[in-house]
Amino acid sequence: IDGAVVTPIRGNLEIAGWALARSGIRSIDISIDGERLKTASAGIRRIDVQRAFPVWEGALTAGFSARFPHGSVPRGAHTVSGAIHAQGGNPAKLVFAASTSTNVVVN
Repeated sequence: IDGAVVTPIRGNLEIAGWALARSGIRSIDISIDGERLKTASAGIRRIDVQRAFPVWEGALTAGFSARFPHGSVPRGAHTVSGAIHAQGGNPAKLVFAASTSTNVVVN
């Protein structure tokens, strides 16, 4: 809600979505508390994005995902952000808050 995860994350943390740029997407970096930890896997099929943006090259494979295994993010409140790097220009940044708990493992 308003950029924050309301329920603590009790298992794996997965950041997934889609991104488009007219010049193409070069990479999507995921950071936790300001530290870049992972480059998201890109090229995931997104038929819904292709339908919404039928004339955009790369719309069908605009999906991305980054997974952090249970326990790899310390317990407590964190700020998770993503930097979307287009082929040309400055990166766009997305930020939200998350809280992790070590009580339950969910895969």
